[in-house]
Amino acid sequence: MERNDSLIREVRAILRSPLFQRSPSLTRILEYLLSRDLAGDGNPTQYDIAREALGKAEDFNETVDSSVRVQISRLRKALSDYYLTHQPLDGLYVHIRVGEYRLRTARIEIAYPDIASAQNHTASIGEAPTAAPEQSEDADKAEEQEPPAPVAAKGAEPQAEGEAVEKIRSQQPVMAGVAIASLLAVIMLVVGMPAPSEGLRSANAVRQSSSVPYVSLEVGATSGAQNGPAPGNLSDRVERQARELLLKSMVSRLADENSGHRPNYELTITITQGQAGSFGASLILTDSSKKIVSERSILPRMAESELVEAVIDEITSIVSPAGYIVRHIGSEIDGEPLTDFECFVLFESERAQANQRLSMLDRCIDAYPSGEFTPYLRIRKAFAQAQQRVVSGDLPNKDNPEWRTVSAVLDENPDNPYANTLAAKLLIARQQCEEAAPYASSAFSRGRTYPALELAVTVDAYGCTGLEEFRKFWGERIARVAMSNPEPHKLLKTYILLGAVISEQPDIVSSIRDPFSLSDANDPSGQFNLSLKAALSGEATRGDILEIEKTLPAYLFNSATRELFMSRVKHINSLQRRPELAL
Repeated sequence: MERNDSLIREVRAILRSPLFQRSPSLTRILEYLLSRDLAGDGNPTQYDIAREALGKAEDFNETVDSSVRVQISRLRKALSDYYLTHQPLDGLYVHIRVGEYRLRTARIEIAYPDIASAQNHTASIGEAPTAAPEQSEDADKAEEQEPPAPVAAKGAEPQAEGEAVEKIRSQQPVMAGVAIASLLAVIMLVVGMPAPSEGLRSANAVRQSSSVPYVSLEVGATSGAQNGPAPGNLSDRVERQARELLLKSMVSRLADENSGHRPNYELTITITQGQAGSFGASLILTDSSKKIVSERSILPRMAESELVEAVIDEITSIVSPAGYIVRHIGSEIDGEPLTDFECFVLFESERAQANQRLSMLDRCIDAYPSGEFTPYLRIRKAFAQAQQRVVSGDLPNKDNPEWRTVSAVLDENPDNPYANTLAAKLLIARQQCEEAAPYASSAFSRGRTYPALELAVTVDAYGCTGLEEFRKFWGERIARVAMSNPEPHKLLKTYILLGAVISEQPDIVSSIRDPFSLSDANDPSGQFNLSLKAALSGEATRGDILEIEKTLPAYLFNSATRELFMSRVKHINSLQRRPELAL
């Protein structure tokens, strides 16, 4: 294997580890050093790293600012800690020599002699390795003059990287037992047996279960300018649209004088008037204890109609199945779900991050067969089955179990948006696009309560023959979803990127590919995301292209759409291709 391909594979594996997932600064530096190495200029200066990787100002001065030396020292230690529990994919270890700022690869004896010595000691006497000695005080003295920046608090924080690794070192004698226990738990899940700690309605459960929350709505207006129309009528329009969206939401209820329920959340919308009749708004969602769950602002630069659309988009980000309310409720659920609604919340929260515990889905369906949210769970299971079918090269048809599930759910509730979405995708997979149209229309009848569902159908429909005239409209919708979701969850981000590529909107591709979140090793979409990011940056290897082609059917059921997408991905990759990575 070429060194470049090997180095890319190894660095990507390192970046997927939890150690680096918790440290954005180390991730940026390691990615930057990789890019410099691939460009044939692999020995950057402190100034280069400060400006191009850490975003420092042009007047950065390494003689008075030791941040680069501190971060490189942290990176050396993080790489050493990573290799305490990981083997390199191709046998060569990535390391950074003291006094250098470049990536090197070497055998363990050269890259990390302390780890090699500990491993040899273990092999000779059958003991767990002791903690590897720290680098010499003289070698990194200048680099360790200031501590790394603390991690911002957010609920229960993970251990600091150094503390976590020290704990690993101290517990290595029991790690084999833990690994065996974990493997047994995985096996039991695969064969359908509950793990020892599982059980949906445990007699020991002491927390109060969650039910569908009620949301109160308050809309007001303030004027920040003397000229322009008063925002009173605009307030009424916003309130009507907001009430309608709350009523259509799958994960909330509208708390008003007719509901008779005390609100679990309060949504306050304040419209502001700018200069020359322009408008903006602020949206604040608080829980029952008045704690802010979400706070969004729209600058007062919009016309009335534009503002209404923008407010609707912001409310969607609150009440969608992957929105702020679901995230907040999901963070409060400790342990197994106690209701069908909690099942829905947990699964949607994980699904939004491109994960899905199908074993939990099965247990929820069995435990709550008549639950209000159980039909959605049944469709989610059918969706996963359809994905597996398409990925394996099989073409879905109406004799398949997933279609029978869709039909049964639609017989009970013809407006179920999940079932209509899956029905549309299954028909589009067979190029029965006109037949899919009414299902797609019904899928969106609840309003924009789930953008990922809309894009799942919209993007797939690009390969439909005879519907090319709709591509302009679909492209506008993709752009709108991208604009109204500046911080999309992982699954929505993937669909936005797929849509932007296939609708040939390079501005959206450029805006989303750089912050495209890296995924850890347990994320089933992780390698696909990384390979797609590489292709859109002109860095894809043959393995990347194969990975995209292998995984793409899980998102795009229509083979014609996949061919169209791959042609555009390869074109983008060739336009930005670096000579040393030529396919």
